[in-house]
Amino acid sequence: MAAAALVQNARTALLPLLTAGLVIWVLAWSVGNYLLYGRGPLGGRYDPTPIAAHHRLLDRFTAQIPADVAVTATAGVHPHVSHRRYIYQFPLGLDAPMPATWALLDVTTNTDMAPGDLKARVDTLLAGEWGVVDAADGFLLLAHGQGDKTIPEAFYTFARTDSDVAANAPLQLAAIHTEDWPRWRQTKLVAEWIVGDGYDPAMTPPWVELVTPQQEVIATLSTATPPALVWLPPARWQPGQSMRVTTLPLSLPRTVGVRAAGDGRPLAAIFRRQPDGQLVKLPGDLAAVEDFGAALAKAGIGPLLMAEAELNFSDGDPAPVRVWIEDRASWPGDVLDVWVQWGVAQWPEPLSAFVHLRRNGETLAQVDGAPAFLTRSANDEAVAGAFLNDWRQVTIPADSLLDGEWTLALGLYDAQSGQRIPLASGGDELTVNLPKLTRPPVANQACALIPQTCAAR
Repeated sequence: MAAAALVQNARTALLPLLTAGLVIWVLAWSVGNYLLYGRGPLGGRYDPTPIAAHHRLLDRFTAQIPADVAVTATAGVHPHVSHRRYIYQFPLGLDAPMPATWALLDVTTNTDMAPGDLKARVDTLLAGEWGVVDAADGFLLLAHGQGDKTIPEAFYTFARTDSDVAANAPLQLAAIHTEDWPRWRQTKLVAEWIVGDGYDPAMTPPWVELVTPQQEVIATLSTATPPALVWLPPARWQPGQSMRVTTLPLSLPRTVGVRAAGDGRPLAAIFRRQPDGQLVKLPGDLAAVEDFGAALAKAGIGPLLMAEAELNFSDGDPAPVRVWIEDRASWPGDVLDVWVQWGVAQWPEPLSAFVHLRRNGETLAQVDGAPAFLTRSANDEAVAGAFLNDWRQVTIPADSLLDGEWTLALGLYDAQSGQRIPLASGGDELTVNLPKLTRPPVANQACALIPQTCAAR
């Protein structure tokens, strides 16, 4: 009887129930999707623009600009002064029919100009009829026909830091860290130096380079000169000062090392982007830690697959070789990390290592050479045992097929004769079976809009 009543009265009974059910179903999917993937508050991928003490200074400068004047501003602060009739992006508007008479600049962020070009334009304005109204921590407020011609010292605090540490050298690297925005995989590298007595910038310039485990140089301080080196060049650095140099935003690969003392020296830092998108600083002792696999796992890398064998490095006893790879899905175009621990205290000069990526026995990519990314300091060499930790990367060709049996083969050979070094158990290479390849992941927001960030997935 109830079923018959529903059928006979569908318009007044069944239809409202179906409508309510459909609305609830749609809302459930919408709310659930937002909680998992939403970019707003309470969303699973909520990642607001980082706000620091520097950004909170902006209100101080916008409050000083009269409401009825034409303004030109750098790109990073342009939206904050845009509610007026005449607004330009610096350096536009200086010669417009209704010219800008005020200028608001933030030299530490996006300006859509090279830092050197920006400074040259400011110098030209100050040499003319413009003056400085206010300045602090990289913010510069200029006005036509008023203000001082000299940029105050408060402007340069973005390039200086407080430190009580005394320098043991004319120029000592005190710290390396990053300012990272995971949503866009945009990273600023921050290097802090302490200036000591007898500092000569011509002899010891501040120098940093970013390298991959394959020794590819990603960037240096001369690739895109940081604003701090433009506005406060090393020639103006004084003994006892602590200086901060922050790079422009960089799109880094998944793993990058920071070298600050020349080729062959230990890395100052290693940074790696984790699967959740966060950029983490790895332990600084990876080159000297004996339990290499445990150290990698403790750093958040893994789960790991491990294989080991023994190699006859010389006429003496066989030495162990251990290799680790991540037990994860990979895809054509992906970069595979390979960690190796060679059972020798010093690398045999005539030997070279090889890592081959194979599909059904055919080598599609390879990496050769002696260990170079992880290097020990003099102190490490004095206390470390008979092992060398090695980090390499091999790229899966982008046009690779997904099927087939994928393996990594690793071993040694004489670089002059090409003769391979045998394993103690027979054969001349250690092989590791790789997990099956999958299709490349769907490009997320950062990868779709900034292709350089795809390498950090």
